[in-house]
Amino acid sequence: MSKFWCKVCGGTLEYNDEAEIAVCSVCGASGVLPIQLDDGYTEQYAQLVRLRQSGEYEQAETLLYSLMQQNGADPILYWNSVLITYRAAYYSDGDSYGLLCGDPGDVSVQENEDFQKALHFASPAQWDIFENDGRLLEEARLLLIAQSQDKQETSNESPLNKGFLLLEDGAWDAASAQFDLVLADEPENGLAYFGKMMAELKVHRESELSRAGASLDETENYKYVLQYGNDMLLERLEEYRVTDILFQATERGKLAETIDDWKHIKKMLMDIRENERASEYLSLCDKKIRAIMAREAQLVMGCREAVNLGITTENLGTRMVRANYYYDFDVVYYDDDKKERRKHSIMPSRAVTIVLLLVVLAIVVLLVLSSFMTKDSGTDMLYDQAENGADNNNNDNIVYVTGSVGEDDDVSSRFCAAGSRAFMLKDDGTVVCLTEEPAEITSEDTQGGASFSVNIIPYETDFSTWKNIRTLCSDPEGDILFGVSESGIVYYDIFSASTMNYEDRYRSVSRWVGVRELIWEKCANGVPVLFAVTKDGSVYASDDAVQERLKKLDTLISDDNSISALQAQEGTLYILLDDDSYISFDYSE
Repeated sequence: MSKFWCKVCGGTLEYNDEAEIAVCSVCGASGVLPIQLDDGYTEQYAQLVRLRQSGEYEQAETLLYSLMQQNGADPILYWNSVLITYRAAYYSDGDSYGLLCGDPGDVSVQENEDFQKALHFASPAQWDIFENDGRLLEEARLLLIAQSQDKQETSNESPLNKGFLLLEDGAWDAASAQFDLVLADEPENGLAYFGKMMAELKVHRESELSRAGASLDETENYKYVLQYGNDMLLERLEEYRVTDILFQATERGKLAETIDDWKHIKKMLMDIRENERASEYLSLCDKKIRAIMAREAQLVMGCREAVNLGITTENLGTRMVRANYYYDFDVVYYDDDKKERRKHSIMPSRAVTIVLLLVVLAIVVLLVLSSFMTKDSGTDMLYDQAENGADNNNNDNIVYVTGSVGEDDDVSSRFCAAGSRAFMLKDDGTVVCLTEEPAEITSEDTQGGASFSVNIIPYETDFSTWKNIRTLCSDPEGDILFGVSESGIVYYDIFSASTMNYEDRYRSVSRWVGVRELIWEKCANGVPVLFAVTKDGSVYASDDAVQERLKKLDTLISDDNSISALQAQEGTLYILLDDDSYISFDYSE
């Protein structure tokens, strides 16, 4: 005969083989017995009771389902399902017993489907036991609900919760006073300082901090939140601060007109430059600054031509002052007694570029040769300014490279020239200029004793702000420096005195993502086009018309294939795919 234990005290139940219920010899509680199909079924039921009583409800549910598959008419199985659902447990109360409820759920015990099935399959004697235990469990469930409501009401009456409720009503001073009451007892309560900060900013709810319209770190209580707040609160605060800065930058950008406006926005965003959206907006700021500079450069040239022609207007001086403000053009006044003017020899920019490039290439060749004569051929590149200009052919504007290039380094992707400068990519992903910024090459005209100097390189450079760059290159004309970051974003910096609108030509380049390789090709009209192969095998083109034609490639390359290598020549793309198949694509149509 199988053994069963009391549901209340755990004592052994006494019963005969035909019994449907049994009485505990210890506490006198009556319990319903399972239908005994065989010894295996009975042992599984005993295991089910042990799992439920030890709180292992998930394993108990799995075993319960298995038992129901064997005998779906056993009422004690459905009652065990009710006990598991409400996380219930029996306890002894002197001469009687009761039930504790751990999860009140949303449905009463009497309306529970499994409880109804237990009553349906129960015999009259079993029915009375289930009905009584169901009533005890429902009383325990209602008691748990009442206790939870009392705790909630008590919690709502605390000064901290009152403070946040007052914030929702817009009672800023009253809310701040409630938070002060909390801090009087708990001076290190970060949440109370958080509430006071919200009162300072006059926001009703926490979510409004992302659109507060004022910097969070300018509030009086911000530093206290940082000092006393827990990790979760600080993470939320940082998220709101970043969102707030992006919001302010966007709003200021709608009204920005001058270079100073965009520089102010750029300064705001530098604090969160690691954020992806901030990084994209910083790139936009640089483009806007360059566009304004290009317009002002045209203005300066127009003013200079007006002076040459002897044209005078009331606002000519004002226009020159504005040009001087943006470009630092020198206005030199001579004494009336001095009739001689300085003479500036203007070396063509191409000649300057060629001379400097030859000098730097010679230095690199010497360094590579020296690497084979030293043991440390793979050492990192060091950058050092020559101490004695006289010992270096008086080229004071050259920054000499010491050390050697490792055997696996791709020099062409780490060293290139643009404009009249040479650039090197450092191991830490930053870009350095190997030549000092060229002296201001100017041309002069005078009128009324004033001399106007115009810089032939009007663009403000930003290559020094680039980070995590893995490769460098320049355009075929040598006017623009390009850098590709580890994440596949393309940056560019302009070093040209040309009136060419490079921003329009290469506007799409900064929107490229996941770039793996850059390839140049000069179209039939002589305009260079920049192609990019991405890490997922897509192709970009800097020319909008060419980019539109490249959409046809989507139909030629299957989803399970990608581009292994790409070359461009005379209006044709030569594409090698991963499966070694080959495509020739005419993009000049």
